[in-house]
Amino acid sequence: MLPAHIAWSFPYEYDLDDRKQLRYAYERVMTEGLDDDVLFYIDLDVLIKLWDELWLSPHVRDAWSVWLRRRHLID
Repeated sequence: MLPAHIAWSFPYEYDLDDRKQLRYAYERVMTEGLDDDVLFYIDLDVLIKLWDELWLSPHVRDAWSVWLRRRHLID
């Protein structure tokens, strides 16, 4: 279950064993979450596996792309 400041509309809970729900949870945390939320909820290994499947706003994807490329985690 995500906190209300991230999941302010349905759904509020996610089955992280379901890849579609996992992607949606990551998209919400990365878009709506604060820095502390990202640190708490986002697992970098999982993020890398999901990266090409995530729908993120351009400003969010651009910022993360820079961060991940600098660390040689994506091409």
